[in-house]
Amino acid sequence: MRTLLPVLLVLSLQGLAQQPTWLVSRPVDYSFNPGGPAHVLSSARNGNLMAARLDQGVFAYGSDLFGTCVVERIDPSSGEPLWSCALQDSVTVESGAVDDEGNVYLAGHFMGALTLCDGTELAHTGVWWDVDLYLLKFGSTGELLWARDISIADQQASMIPVVAIDHAGNAWYGTSDFFQGRIARVDALGNDVEVRLIDGAKTLGGMGFAPSGALYLSGACDAFQFSFGGLDPDQPANEQYLMFLLRYDAQGQGDWATFAHDITFQFPDVSVDDVGNAYVAGSTFDSTSWGGIPFDHPDWGTSTFLAKADSTGHFIWGVQSEAPGSTITGDMQAAARNTVAVDGAGTAYLTGTVRGLIDWGSGVVSDGASLMERTQTIVAFDTDGLPLWVATSTPVSSFVNAMSVASAQDGTVYFSAHASGTLSFPPLSTNENEAQAYGIGRISATSTSLGAEQRAPVFSVWPSPTRDVVQLFSPSSQVFDLFSGTGQQVLSGKLAPGVNTLDMTTLPCGTYLLRSTEGPSMRVLKE
Repeated sequence: MRTLLPVLLVLSLQGLAQQPTWLVSRPVDYSFNPGGPAHVLSSARNGNLMAARLDQGVFAYGSDLFGTCVVERIDPSSGEPLWSCALQDSVTVESGAVDDEGNVYLAGHFMGALTLCDGTELAHTGVWWDVDLYLLKFGSTGELLWARDISIADQQASMIPVVAIDHAGNAWYGTSDFFQGRIARVDALGNDVEVRLIDGAKTLGGMGFAPSGALYLSGACDAFQFSFGGLDPDQPANEQYLMFLLRYDAQGQGDWATFAHDITFQFPDVSVDDVGNAYVAGSTFDSTSWGGIPFDHPDWGTSTFLAKADSTGHFIWGVQSEAPGSTITGDMQAAARNTVAVDGAGTAYLTGTVRGLIDWGSGVVSDGASLMERTQTIVAFDTDGLPLWVATSTPVSSFVNAMSVASAQDGTVYFSAHASGTLSFPPLSTNENEAQAYGIGRISATSTSLGAEQRAPVFSVWPSPTRDVVQLFSPSSQVFDLFSGTGQQVLSGKLAPGVNTLDMTTLPCGTYLLRSTEGPSMRVLKE
């Protein structure tokens, strides 16, 4: 399924496949279910990179696998660690971030005392099977700056799934106790200096910021109670399971929220571009819709969606890994951690675990070869939802589970997966044995021979059809005219660089032609 803007593009068919510039792995000492280990990967806007992984799996408790973990700041040019620190001995890594200065933040669970590589210890606050939540900050050279037991301040919280850096360089984290979400900004010493509550949030899946300071959050809830920032948004009636996407304005007030049907409580992800568009992504197990854009139920296995909304909560387009009614050629499961990332040009990157083949259109295909094997795919989409390129591993390992995708402002993409056996992204491969490992790769913005064509922002208009207003993106200042189907000029004006709003509320229904001095002529349908 695909809902796209009516935009005239010249799409080069060269560069439909991408190759990584490096691919590395870290061994994971665990010999049981390779679907259990989960790891963390995050990139700063300037390309700084951090990762955290399970180093030795010891025991499973609930849905989490505890053991020794390692956090690293990674050299983005090679994938090798600039420094690393071990966390012992019954620990998970759940979320993390790195800022433009190279400071690294990490969050997760621990049982018993948490001991860090420099000897610092966080005491356990409960009985043996109680789980505490930690939040750590390391300096750019690996020194521990502070360590917090978040469970002391938030005693009911059971998860700490989101950590993010805003455009001012502030660190934020989010917890949930399956009844309420709690978002907090910390100061230089790790103290909470601003707290926001989301009543009714069952899970938190993703968090991102616009340059204005607006905060976007995704997760899961039900229809019985939901409020945040002084806002009580309307929800679908009688829904037991919902996904949500919400926005706080720059002052911390609730701005809007939108909801999508689900059949369980999931962790949908969100990423935000530099003009405040939000990209929400995750798995679909049933038919659903985001802002009126439909997504079909999977005919086999799972399906992954990606939808784009503007800063007002209006959804612009959506793509899905399985077209409705199509022949079954494969399926795709959303990544275990971060499913979507977006760069400074608004290019969105989607990752997940593929079985078989997914045809995204325009010659872009995630080809995992076999329905019986698991591979990782990374797909790039332009600002209008058109697929640009794809990178997919080959099915040579016994098991692959996609973990995360991250991107820098310049379009450099980082990805990660947990693998049992060789992880291969031709022409590179890593972990060429039967053991389990955490693999990380980089796809450079400009240097690979099969790289995607770099394109300037294009003139575009959405939504079409419309009932009231349309948004026009103009790369420059220019004049426009709007003509009716009979050739009569009905509107004219000037466009500023960026997003402009055109009010068509009073115009009769029908087809209109939009002409501008520098952009292409476009049809707009009013219904």
